[in-house]
Amino acid sequence: MEGLVLTLGAIFFAFDLVFIFIGIGSLNQMSSSGEDLDTAGPIPMGWSNWNAKRIATIAIMMALSVVATFIPIPSPSGTVALDLSPAYFMALYGGPINGAITAIFGHLAVAIRAGFPLGVPVHLGIGIAAAGVGSALWYFTRRLTKSGMNPDSALVVGIIIAIIGNTFGTNILLSYIFIGVAMAIGTIPPIFIGSSANVIIGAVVWRAVKGFRGARM
Repeated sequence: MEGLVLTLGAIFFAFDLVFIFIGIGSLNQMSSSGEDLDTAGPIPMGWSNWNAKRIATIAIMMALSVVATFIPIPSPSGTVALDLSPAYFMALYGGPINGAITAIFGHLAVAIRAGFPLGVPVHLGIGIAAAGVGSALWYFTRRLTKSGMNPDSALVVGIIIAIIGNTFGTNILLSYIFIGVAMAIGTIPPIFIGSSANVIIGAVVWRAVKGFRGARM
């Protein structure tokens, strides 16, 4: 069991980190192909244009993340909550960079509320891994839709991948390294519940707000 836990944690933590770069690379590819990252989505998605609308949208999502930290899911660490649902909405709505900013802030907010029970390095790593989860959610939903898959089906695939990446990639390896196997195993069920809730809420709200018909992804 310990070997399986460590293997899954290592694989999916690496998956989450890699998808941060894949998401950014996809944005660069969009720019190279002639798409304007300032107008390709509802808010600018690149590194350069931080206009008022973008900053205000991120600020609102960060505020919602703080509010969502007060909707906890019982867990050994006390840091599983709905704090990442605004980040996953933001990843779909505004791309991986905006989603990453919201994800890192969102998890650190719930960690601060709980007093960093797993330690600052672990919680910072969880926030960074969650940024990769949001990037993967955006990437697969966009790529599969562009390849001709039904947009709703593409979103479902993205949701499943994101839930798996969040469940096994954000916490297990770091908990194992810094705390031990008992914490790594004990957090899997509540993290699965929290991952499912966060990803599904973020995706469903995005689907309701923007939809797929005419949505700029």
